[in-house]
Amino acid sequence: YIFAAIDLLLSEDNEIYFIEANSAPGALAEFNRVYGHCRPVEMFVDYIDRRYSNVAVLSRLRWETKFISKVFSRRFNGNLEICRYQDNVKNIRFGDGYLINRHGRQIMPDALYRAGAGLPYALEKNSIPVINPSWVVKTTLNKKRTFMAVKNVKGINLPKQFDVSSAEESKKIIKKNPEIFKQGAVL
Repeated sequence: YIFAAIDLLLSEDNEIYFIEANSAPGALAEFNRVYGHCRPVEMFVDYIDRRYSNVAVLSRLRWETKFISKVFSRRFNGNLEICRYQDNVKNIRFGDGYLINRHGRQIMPDALYRAGAGLPYALEKNSIPVINPSWVVKTTLNKKRTFMAVKNVKGINLPKQFDVSSAEESKKIIKKNPEIFKQGAVL
């Protein structure tokens, strides 16, 4: 899997703690604003460019408004087809690998970049490489599953974890464990 976001926290003792993983970075524009570049996205697009010439982007939102679209337009040398999720709901679930692009034409991409839109089971079944595949999305959406996946990895520190299902439950746990939460909490 080539593109993800991993949230880490640096303690006062310079220890790095794993907080969570996400199937795609969400703070790309902020990264660019803080550091003056977005090298992680450039590397991602260069990777795609070296491997595929006909890439489809599946997006719920207007692709042109996303920060990553600007990097794609500057660095990707192949054919980039924008496909709206709304036009492809059945295709990504039950289809044969074809998608409908924003101009209403049927296309067969070399690879699919899923930009926050649906789980493309049909494309995966038809051996079309999917960036942000269903299994990654399902794993990262379940934060406990992600936490458990890295729990026994040597060298990764994990903060104390509490399973909660409501804000009220969170408040009770914080009240019962004031020492743990004196510096704050990630909920």
